[in-house]
Amino acid sequence: LVIDGLLSRVDGIVLLAAFVIYIGSLWRSEQKFGGMKKVVALKTIYKDMIIFIGALAALLLSARFLVSSSLHISALIGISPFIIGIIVIGIGGSMPEITVQLRSVYRHHKDLVFGNILGSVVANSTFVLGIVSLIHPVSIAFPSLLLAAIFLFAGLVYTLMVVHHGQLNWKHGLIMIIFYAVFLLLELIREL
Repeated sequence: LVIDGLLSRVDGIVLLAAFVIYIGSLWRSEQKFGGMKKVVALKTIYKDMIIFIGALAALLLSARFLVSSSLHISALIGISPFIIGIIVIGIGGSMPEITVQLRSVYRHHKDLVFGNILGSVVANSTFVLGIVSLIHPVSIAFPSLLLAAIFLFAGLVYTLMVVHHGQLNWKHGLIMIIFYAVFLLLELIREL
């Protein structure tokens, strides 16, 4: 969608449609396999909804400070906002996922671990980019995304291989962290 250098409003509609189709297919598969409850009493989820809304408000407020602080740091040290974005905002934006992952592993909810990762990737690449491009089309230099696309594809292939073998251990995690460090190093070299 960004080969032409612009994530347009039409691209945003395509991304949002892809998100709706994905969520619809998940919904149907959960109903078909009986994983979703047919009736949920409002009083049982009332407390969870209040916590969710409060957490969402805190997240939105913290995102505002994260972006403004990152731009300020970028201007202070003279590094492009793109590099600050992939380092500071990339890692800062991943903190909620890391927290969910750690709690899920600690409580032996393995399905939640991979569901959170997959949901985050799908939501960020379809829903978030779709909403942003609908509000204001985004100019993107396609060559600047090429390295990220290569690493994303390689990371996906590696993750699928690990998942296919059935277990993710500390060695796989270390390889993924090294993989991310190499990506950051190459992006820094490319920017300088």
